[in-house]
Amino acid sequence: LLVDAMLLELWQQKGVDKRITSHAAAEEVFKAIGQLEEMSPLVIRDEYAKRGLPAEWDMTKADIVSRLTKVLIWERLPIADLKRECAQFHVAAAGLKSKSEPE
Repeated sequence: LLVDAMLLELWQQKGVDKRITSHAAAEEVFKAIGQLEEMSPLVIRDEYAKRGLPAEWDMTKADIVSRLTKVLIWERLPIADLKRECAQFHVAAAGLKSKSEPE
């Protein structure tokens, strides 16, 4: 129980959203964030572009890591949480699927 609490705190410090309830999904996001942070600015910009995200000329590496972290989290949120977040930002949520839940 103590180990779980320590892992949860570590994951949240790294940017893993507390709504990710699966330990496996949280660990995946944690590792992916670490990989993003280790990438060179050129490589991370390429990773950002591969995702089809809008580029802005003045984006820093930290901005890109932050945005990609959000994407990683959105991909693993329970679908109900993802739909609520979409509604909050007035984004259509039809057809959304979560990597953390079976279909």
